[in-house]
Amino acid sequence: MLQVIPEVDSPITHSMGSSDKSGGIQASIVLKRPEPFFYDDYFADDDQVVYLTSSNEAEFFDPLFIAKEKALVITIGVYLNILKFMQDSWPEIKKAIKDKILLLQDKSFPLRLAPNVTMASDGHVVYERWFDQCFFFYFESSNDAPNQKRLIHLQVQNKSVQLEPDVLYNMSFQYEMLLNILTRAGYIYRGPISENLQF
Repeated sequence: MLQVIPEVDSPITHSMGSSDKSGGIQASIVLKRPEPFFYDDYFADDDQVVYLTSSNEAEFFDPLFIAKEKALVITIGVYLNILKFMQDSWPEIKKAIKDKILLLQDKSFPLRLAPNVTMASDGHVVYERWFDQCFFFYFESSNDAPNQKRLIHLQVQNKSVQLEPDVLYNMSFQYEMLLNILTRAGYIYRGPISENLQF
C-alpha cells in the first residue's frame, strides 16, 4: 500500500463535505508556515495551528486564503483532543442530554400543586467545557422541533464556528489515522491537554 507523507510546510486538510441534509466541516492543519514567497503572511504567526471552518448544506468550502479570515484558529493538540472527546465521550453525553429532554417533554412530568392547579415547565440542557483556550458549548431545549438542527459552538476569544455534532462525530473516527499522518509529517503529540469539565 502506498502511503504519502505530506511536506511539513504543506497544509493538511481533514474534512467532511456538506450534503443536501447536513453541512460540512474542514480543518486545515499547518505544521510549519510555508515560505512567504508564495503565501505572504497567509497563515498565523504561530506554527502548528488548525484553521477550522464549516459550510452550510450543499455548499463548497471556500479556499483557505479566503476561509482563514473567518476560521477558528486552534492548536493541533486542541483539535486532536476535540476529536478524541467526540469519539470517546460524546455518545454518552448526547444520550444523557436526550434523556433529560425526554423527561422535560414527558406528559406525566407536570406537577399537581393543588386541586385544579398544575405546574408544567419547559427547560433546556446545556453542555459546556473548555479545551485549553477553546470553549465548547452545546444547547438543547424541550421546545425544539424534532427536526431542528442543533449545533456545537466552538469559540476562542471573539472568533467562533458552529459545527454539526453528527458530522464532527463522524470525523472523529479518523482520529488515529490523522494522528499517524501528523506524526509522520513531524508533529510531536504531547498527549491530552488539561481540561475543565462541566455538565
